[in-house]
Amino acid sequence: MREGHDLVLVAEADEGLVGLLVAHLAFPIPVYAPDLFAHVDDLYVLPPWRGRGVGRRLLAEAERWARAEGAQSIQAGVLAANAAGQAFWARAGTEAYSVVVTKPLR
Repeated sequence: MREGHDLVLVAEADEGLVGLLVAHLAFPIPVYAPDLFAHVDDLYVLPPWRGRGVGRRLLAEAERWARAEGAQSIQAGVLAANAAGQAFWARAGTEAYSVVVTKPLR
């Protein structure tokens, strides 16, 4: 962890850890707009706790941190097969920035 450039948040309940968010600050490569952004590396909420606001609260805290650090946006990657994750991020107000394609080399 780089001091001041990384964030780890946890959500706890009586039974223990129920959610996790890990993010870091970064600049895009120079050919893109050179604005500092926060990248959410991981956001996970245990299935029984999904839909109860845990992910929204973790993301809201990450947004507060990113703004305080001078970030202009938050980015995250979501697997194409993760419809629930895509729906979560859409409700959070995100829009597509990049599409990554893959071709198996079998």
